[in-house]
Amino acid sequence: MPIKDTVKYLLFSACTILLTIVCACEKQDTADPSRKTPNIQTSNTVTQLQDQRLQHEFQLWKEQQNQQLLIEYQRYLAQHLQHPPSLFELSYNRHISNAQCTPYQFAIAPRHQWENVIKPLQLIERLQALGIIHHYKIVSVYRGAKANQCSRGATGSKHLSNHAVDFQLVASTSQNSNQPDTAVLQKICQFWKKEGRALKMGLGTYQHNKFHIDTSGYRTWGQNYKSASSLCLKR
Repeated sequence: MPIKDTVKYLLFSACTILLTIVCACEKQDTADPSRKTPNIQTSNTVTQLQDQRLQHEFQLWKEQQNQQLLIEYQRYLAQHLQHPPSLFELSYNRHISNAQCTPYQFAIAPRHQWENVIKPLQLIERLQALGIIHHYKIVSVYRGAKANQCSRGATGSKHLSNHAVDFQLVASTSQNSNQPDTAVLQKICQFWKKEGRALKMGLGTYQHNKFHIDTSGYRTWGQNYKSASSLCLKR
């Protein structure tokens, strides 16, 4: 083979080998998703299994209750609210994460306390109607003594008498961090300062965009249940 042709052959062979190596590396990177993106499918599957387990536990609790009483409770709230929460939202205490406290994660208030939660729920509806809050999920409503202890609630918590509602903002840019959604927080605090005294509005401000609302007295507090820790009073 002439020298010129030999050189061309060697160059062609070298290029072919190099191209094969590059393609193999790219294929290996593509085949290993952990090197590029998290496994979203696995995460979604875990969440779905957790939701299914929770719904199963809710159904078991529900079957053990007085069915007529549950129906009457929902009807009572529907008479006073434009958008009454579901029975699941009213009964589930999201604060409970300890397995030993699982028996107390679902409960509704006794009949004589049903009226107590109407004003706090109406107040949340008003905040939403004014555009102060948008999407939220209820974290806790009524809590019995055991559930309140499991939730590390205050000794004199208004949840014990069905006077309070805890809720958390969702679809927020900072909902998964310790930092509050400052725009929404500012609006809620402004509302509390302007309207809170007349409404006897109690406002608790916590991390992860969680709030407590009751209508049992004009006051505010933060993570340690002291007024000094309220995010509404901090600069």
